[in-house]
Amino acid sequence: MDTLKDLIVNDNKNIYLDIREFGSKHNIDGKEIIAILDEDVLQERRQVKIEQYPGAFVSDKVIFIIKEDLGYCPTFHQSMNIDGQYYNVTKAIDSDGILEVQLGANES
Repeated sequence: MDTLKDLIVNDNKNIYLDIREFGSKHNIDGKEIIAILDEDVLQERRQVKIEQYPGAFVSDKVIFIIKEDLGYCPTFHQSMNIDGQYYNVTKAIDSDGILEVQLGANES
């Protein structure tokens, strides 16, 4: 009989981040990884509006990745290259092997 941890690991790969369901391939720091890239979740969560300046805006994203696939848990202010675009890590949470990495970048 599988342990609860075994079942969670199996669900992470075969349900939550299944490429046929929600996951898609992304180049993360030079490594092709199946992940979910969400551009809307932070806007829905955000309660304070970030001040915008003429000609500049903040690009916020959240990427969900299996920790084992990435190989580490990113740290605050770490730079990550996601599909050729550099972002700074603003928060990283490990929830039973799935990383929720919040990213931010200033763009013009």
